[in-house]
Amino acid sequence: MDTRKKNEAQSKATKKFPAGVLGANAMIEGASSFIGNIVEKGISENEFTKPLRPIPPPSPTVLPFPVARHRAHGPYWNAMTSKKGGNGKGTGDEGEEEEEEEDNDPTDYDPISALANPVERKEKKGLDVSRWKELARESSSEEGKVQENRLRQKSTKKLKKDGKGGGNVNSKSAVGNEVPMEVDLVPDRSLSVRQTEVDEPSLSGEVDFTVEKPLRVKKTNPVISEKPRKQEQGTSNGAPSSLLNGSGVAQRSMSLESEIDVENRARLQNMSSEEIAEAQAEIMEKMNPSLLNLLKKRGQQKLKQQNVSKLDVAMKSQPANGSSIKDSSAHSRVANDRPNVIKNHNLNDKNPETPGTTSWNAWSDRVEAARGVRFSYEGNVIPEDFETGNIPNDAGLADSLAERDYLRTDGDPGAAGYSIKEAVQLTRSVIPGQRGLALNLLASVLNKAIHNIRQKEVGSTASSAEQVDKLTVDWEAIWAYALGPEPELVFALRICLDDNHSSVVLACARVIQCVLSYDLNESFFQTSEKIGTYDKNLFTAPVFRSKPEIDGGCLHGGFWKYSTKPSNLKAYAEGMMDDGNEEEPTLKDDIFVAGQDVAAGLVRMDIIPRMRYLLEANPTDALEECIMSIVVALARHSPTCAAIIMNCQGLVRTVVERFGMDSNMDIRPSKIKSIRLMKVLAQSEKKNCIHFMNDGSFSAMTRYLYWYTSSLDEWVKSGKENCGLSSALKVEQLQFWKVCINYGFCISDFPDIFPALCFWLNPPNFEKLVEKNVVCEFASISKEAYLVLEALARKLPNFYSQKQQPPSGSSDEHESWSWNYVTPVVDLALKWMKSKSDPCISELIESAKGMKVEIDFQDSSLSSLLSVYSAVMHMLCTLLLRVKPDNTRIPEDNIRHVPWLPEFVPKVGLELIQNGFLGQEENFGGISSFVAELCRLRQQNQEISLASVSCLNAILLLVRSIDALIQSAKSRIDQPTSQGYSSSREGKLLEEGMLKTSMVELRYLLDTFTKFVAQEWELVQSVEVFGRGGTAPGVGLGWGASGGGFWSLAVLLAQADAKLLIDLLEVVSSLGLAADREMTSTAHRINYVLRVCLTVGPRDTDTAEKAIDTLLQVQVLKYLNVCTQRSFQSNQGGTHSLLWQYTEEEYQRFSKTLSSHFRSRWLSEKKKSKPLDGNKSSSKRASLETIHEEDIGTSTSFTIEWARQRLPLPMHWFFSPISEKKESTNDALEVVKSGLFFLLSLEAMCSLLPNDAKCPVRDTPLVWKLHSLSAALLFRMDVLDDDRSKDIFEVLQNLYGQVLDESRKETHVESLRFKTEIADIYTTFLEALVDKFASDSYGDIIFGRQIAMYLHRCTETPVRLAAWTVLSNARVLEILPPLDKCVGKPEGYLEPVENNEAVLQGYVKSWVSGALDRSITRGSMAFALVLHHLSSLIFLPCAEDRIVLRNKLAQSLIRDYSQKPKHEAMMLELIQYNFPSTSPSSVRPDDDQNEEHSRIAKRFEVLAEACDSNSSLLSEVEKLKSALAKKRIMPSS
Repeated sequence: MDTRKKNEAQSKATKKFPAGVLGANAMIEGASSFIGNIVEKGISENEFTKPLRPIPPPSPTVLPFPVARHRAHGPYWNAMTSKKGGNGKGTGDEGEEEEEEEDNDPTDYDPISALANPVERKEKKGLDVSRWKELARESSSEEGKVQENRLRQKSTKKLKKDGKGGGNVNSKSAVGNEVPMEVDLVPDRSLSVRQTEVDEPSLSGEVDFTVEKPLRVKKTNPVISEKPRKQEQGTSNGAPSSLLNGSGVAQRSMSLESEIDVENRARLQNMSSEEIAEAQAEIMEKMNPSLLNLLKKRGQQKLKQQNVSKLDVAMKSQPANGSSIKDSSAHSRVANDRPNVIKNHNLNDKNPETPGTTSWNAWSDRVEAARGVRFSYEGNVIPEDFETGNIPNDAGLADSLAERDYLRTDGDPGAAGYSIKEAVQLTRSVIPGQRGLALNLLASVLNKAIHNIRQKEVGSTASSAEQVDKLTVDWEAIWAYALGPEPELVFALRICLDDNHSSVVLACARVIQCVLSYDLNESFFQTSEKIGTYDKNLFTAPVFRSKPEIDGGCLHGGFWKYSTKPSNLKAYAEGMMDDGNEEEPTLKDDIFVAGQDVAAGLVRMDIIPRMRYLLEANPTDALEECIMSIVVALARHSPTCAAIIMNCQGLVRTVVERFGMDSNMDIRPSKIKSIRLMKVLAQSEKKNCIHFMNDGSFSAMTRYLYWYTSSLDEWVKSGKENCGLSSALKVEQLQFWKVCINYGFCISDFPDIFPALCFWLNPPNFEKLVEKNVVCEFASISKEAYLVLEALARKLPNFYSQKQQPPSGSSDEHESWSWNYVTPVVDLALKWMKSKSDPCISELIESAKGMKVEIDFQDSSLSSLLSVYSAVMHMLCTLLLRVKPDNTRIPEDNIRHVPWLPEFVPKVGLELIQNGFLGQEENFGGISSFVAELCRLRQQNQEISLASVSCLNAILLLVRSIDALIQSAKSRIDQPTSQGYSSSREGKLLEEGMLKTSMVELRYLLDTFTKFVAQEWELVQSVEVFGRGGTAPGVGLGWGASGGGFWSLAVLLAQADAKLLIDLLEVVSSLGLAADREMTSTAHRINYVLRVCLTVGPRDTDTAEKAIDTLLQVQVLKYLNVCTQRSFQSNQGGTHSLLWQYTEEEYQRFSKTLSSHFRSRWLSEKKKSKPLDGNKSSSKRASLETIHEEDIGTSTSFTIEWARQRLPLPMHWFFSPISEKKESTNDALEVVKSGLFFLLSLEAMCSLLPNDAKCPVRDTPLVWKLHSLSAALLFRMDVLDDDRSKDIFEVLQNLYGQVLDESRKETHVESLRFKTEIADIYTTFLEALVDKFASDSYGDIIFGRQIAMYLHRCTETPVRLAAWTVLSNARVLEILPPLDKCVGKPEGYLEPVENNEAVLQGYVKSWVSGALDRSITRGSMAFALVLHHLSSLIFLPCAEDRIVLRNKLAQSLIRDYSQKPKHEAMMLELIQYNFPSTSPSSVRPDDDQNEEHSRIAKRFEVLAEACDSNSSLLSEVEKLKSALAKKRIMPSS
């Protein structure tokens, strides 16, 4: 009894909070109002003591979960709320008791079993309820349905009291009686529809706004049709988020205005034409005619603006195969209640006629369209909508929800599907099955989205060659919306992670794993580690570029920054409230951070302690694996995340105890991932590695390395699955050990581990591995073992000074390896080199080339074997580097002799020759060159291509090192028999040098990889969108860029190609192959290096430095100067030939200055300021303490942050020497001088390339080139004091002027879009530039030409207007150069005629203010500009809409003449102005005297007409006539 009373009390209390509670009213009104409802978590209205309910839901006080409405409860279900509110007030005790009897828990299905009759409609497969509103309208009475529904809404209370509300539930008209009531609840939707939708014939301008039949666009664009719903839907289908916005009041007011409009339209519908005419006459009599005309005009303009502009946009974005509206099944009609996800737009292509925000607006529309997309349980988009393109815009939100619920009663809930936000809301259901279903659906959608994003090409849009679903579904927009702030996905997942049902927790963990893109990110890292090119990994936190600054020359490519501050990752428990001045963190803060970075939001919501708790609770194997995946993904996020994991009390200890090698001998995926977690944490910070060493974690997690494998047969017999698990486990342990070795630890463990590694270091029986299909498993271990040996080789002391000094960069705490272990290691490596001729490997290579069609596993097997050869070569190359004196590269022109050469050096070289790794002039035994085979394999799939490029790079470095060492000790190799070899031919090849005998092969390599890099540099440049690495706040590949962006294998392959090309160019330069004019000319080499500079990433700093050094070699600079003299000196008349001769010292100074500048500007990292004190109580300081600065000489981390560095470089990076603000020093001036010389040299080099050759200098937009010259004058105007620099500046201006004139011939649009393409703050930059011109230039012609360029007609209007305004206000228009001396031809400043009203008014304002008074006497281009454009406006025929502007400006000029007689000469010049001829052929002779008089007379007539019969102005016109007569130009009449 006590329990029952308590439940009754709770039921009464619940009535006070009806939001989100489905009471008896919902059941009375019909089955469609409760089928598919979400039963809220923690809210109950029923007695839970019934025998059929042994497990009652939790009490609200125990689990205070946020109350979510029914997923079908939009903001317009006011009738349902009003009913509940009406019953709760003024009904007395009787009403309360009656309501208690009717209010039952929706989970109690017994009382409503009789209401399930509509399910029988399942047999009607062709049921179409999409036209239910039209059918209901046709059968309605003469009274408006809106009024009827409003009366029904008001009479709800009476119906309930009389017991008449539930009689129609089981009747056939239940749906018909229920749904029309909801039509009145969304009247604003119909208003927007009637304003935006017209029939197809209306495209010609005929629009019929009738009420009887709503008009539609038969070919609609889904994004355009969605725009009117943005304000109405708020946060889409569901309860609006009070945490993000407060749009409820706006929605209610919007609905009220729309209700009035719909009522008026309904009333008009029931009126006859005579009644309408009578009402209109009555209105016209009562209203002021002027007011009535004003309202009509405003309404017409509004409708014209809304309809014409939107229809125009819809036509432009219409797909080529647009489909017409047609009837479809009920399921397709349900899918049509939401916008479609359209084909991708190319975000990097900017229309020159649109503002710079066009790309961002297009992307916003795409994400907006993803809001209402519905998905099936498998994650597929409902296909009917995408086939028909039919979106019923006249159906409101409540209409579509009613239709969908009605279909759910029809027995097919999967057809309608769920939107992302509805699925998120469904996770808050009290029924575990519903929560699990929602989470599994979200996992399917996210998994499908990220995989489809990865499968696309980098930087590309959907093409016709793709499948239909990929062509139509915009997965990038879906992914960005799901991870965005609106669905609040992260918040919902964090709640579900605390669920008390294990199935829900497991499903939630899988969704988090998808959100963090764990699988695809790990695939990228494994491939990156497999090729062995990089020693360091990357953190995956989302980043964005810092904004351009004026002091930085407005150059793009600023430092990358984290999307959210590292201090925002700290949770509440870590002392966020220590500082009393800080505001208390709220749930809104968590959601805001999650919108910036999903991983950061999860960490801030204490997901890491929750992971530890779940691990300690003995989870299932599946949940255990998901937990480890999540923790690994978070550890890869950032140094702060890794530090939080390390500082989480007991987490690392729990992992070690649970997955240590002595705890359980079984190999599970979770155990493999636990070792991966330890490796990632050790890579992130050196002190973490020391911690693992000290507490025994390293030993506990790597004991499997000591296990021996007796034979290959025993290992293979365990089965492919066990082989795969054991291989993955050993690989992770070897990588963990390699990280410790890189820090200088655990090297002493080598003697104990090496015997167990010998089995994997020896080449196996390949035939047996191929037979059992375990080649990849064995090769993975072998590859990783040799990479460990390479890490050990770096710790060797120098071979000739091993007793005198330790390895470079080491200290006393670091261990070193011993040369005593090198000989057996080299012998094992040579065995792998000999295995290249194995028949199985040859067969794999042949099948990969397409000569055989084999099964797919051979591709992965071949790539794995190639990675082993790559690791072997890299290990041998590192050994040889330790043999070289001082561990430096030996220049070819200054070879240092070594006292003696180790025996393994010539042995390795002989094995390379004997096994055909390089193609010599005489191939031994007819063996095909391995390098040539690898070059052909580069054209296969990405995995094989990456392995082949890595192998080629290792072979090239190895051969180069051997040649250098043999040349340095040639006297020791003259007698090859002393080394134990009898082949004098092989010894002779070694003595001559393997590279010199492989000229043909090197040329072939260079030719091949220059073509690859020529195609790939644009690929890397296309990745960065909106100044971000991607469009979504995910991690790694979850950044959301097309094809994976920077985290794609395509970009990784491009960077590997660039690295190999730089090494090839170094070899070619050292061998003197640059004389080959076809392939390796200096101009082509420079172009290749420039492409490489645009390809490198954060891990390619060494490659970038090599590229810059290659560009700035003294020989290259000399060649560039020769190109400059040949290309530009003839245009200067030969007057500067002596000034352009540079000495050797000047070339060296240029090289040194530019090299230092480029390194500091683009390759240096942004240093963080250290905390002022060691106080760790402050949360902000504590969060930043985890990221320490790198000390020079030793590395404290083997993971690189995207943040605080600038790579990849922007296309205009080489403008930085002349575009940045520098300190006023001689060195700064030298940087600008060197930059001008380098820029002109690059432009000259481009002129020697073929016209169809892609060149970064040539492809850089002209606007950037002109801007860089302006920046040079703003920051270092004193560069013009140097004669050679001034000449270079003038030559560059002339060159760019020619390019500008050529571009005008192709198009007349405003191509110089300074504000759009460079920076939004460009007007501020322009103001500073004009101030500099006014104060310091003293009318310098070079500076004036640069300023006048901003008045060119190709300059975009806002910048042109700003330039004129600033020049006029500064009173410096008169010191601008004449028109014929400006940059470009004079026609570019005059044509086309100015049509912008603001610019024309600015011209007149300058005329009236006197800013042009001295321009006429000094011949400034400013007055010529004003004369031409004002004469064209006033005296040439113009359209009717321009007459008012013409009269206004003409009156201003005449009135100014009346007040300032000194402007008489200017007015006469205006009247007598002769328009320049458009072409030389149209030049006419002098006009006849009478024709001249006639022309001037007509102009006076125009002026008189512009006066609008103003007598005072007409008298001034007569004065002008008299003035002309006095000058004998025109006789007096």
